[in-house]
Amino acid sequence: DCENAKPCPSGNSKDCPKKQQCFSGAPCAKEDSSGTDSVANVAENTTAVENDLLSNEPEEEVTTFCGLSWGNLIENCDDAKPCPSGTNADCPTGQSCFANACSTKPSKPEITSLGHYNFAAMVGEIPAKCEDSATMSRNVGYWQSWSIYRDENCNLFEADDIDATSYTHIIFSFAQISDSGTLEAWDFEADVEGGQYEMFINAKKKFPGTKAMVAVGGWTHND
Repeated sequence: DCENAKPCPSGNSKDCPKKQQCFSGAPCAKEDSSGTDSVANVAENTTAVENDLLSNEPEEEVTTFCGLSWGNLIENCDDAKPCPSGTNADCPTGQSCFANACSTKPSKPEITSLGHYNFAAMVGEIPAKCEDSATMSRNVGYWQSWSIYRDENCNLFEADDIDATSYTHIIFSFAQISDSGTLEAWDFEADVEGGQYEMFINAKKKFPGTKAMVAVGGWTHND
């Protein structure tokens, strides 16, 4: 819904209407004062010399691809569509953009035991300072509870949609602190009455080896 989207130039969700968030990397663009797309202007003004230099640059390896889930994606790397921007906007409806599951030179991650992937092998060379027994031992899924308010064609995502196959931890964001200092739901109608908390708990039941947590606070709650 880019045509109706309100800009948030500060990068802060305080620029947005209630229950909306500020996002970067979305495929929206605003016209400049000349009435033309500023990105297009830059492209048109690129000199022939610059184009020659750009054309001679080696292509960067693509490591972000679209898939129904992370687990499904690593089984279908050869047919996966790249999402070079790193956002779901590059992907077909119903698919999400995942990093480090495939590459332009696909190789299937090593499975060390049933349902446990060798994440260290997937990311390639590890800096010496990270070489210890705990390196890459956690793969955390961070679910934004406000994703239930997205349009259906913009990766609307409920807690019940969580596929924790490859995650060691999943995090529900957010809960908040009340005026009296107690922990409470941020969006009571959706989280409690709408059943998002219950769906999140069910995800834990479906994947008992995954730890479920709740994040408290968030940028819009720091006051």
